[in-house]
Amino acid sequence: MNDAKKRRTSVQVTDELAERLADDAEAGYPPRNIHVRPTGRGRPRLAKGEGPSPTVNARLDDELADRLQQRADREGVHKSEIVREALRAYLA
Repeated sequence: MNDAKKRRTSVQVTDELAERLADDAEAGYPPRNIHVRPTGRGRPRLAKGEGPSPTVNARLDDELADRLQQRADREGVHKSEIVREALRAYLA
C-alpha cells in the first residue's frame, strides 16, 4: 500500500510488536484497554436513514479502470470518491 492511502492509524507490525501483542493476549486484556468504536461496525453511512448506504456496481473497460486507478493514486483518494464526484457532476 502506498503512503498516500495509509490510514492515520496505520502501524508497522514488527517482530517485537507482534510478540508484545501475543503476550498481552495470553495475559488477558483489562477492560479499560479495549477500544470499542462508538459508531458500530463498518463504514460511516453516506446516505440519510439507517442501514448500509446504497451501492451501485458498474463494469469498466480496462482503459477506464486504469485511468480511474491512476487518478485515485495521484490524488490520494479512494476510487469511489472520484466516481461519486463524477456522477454528481454528470447528473447536475
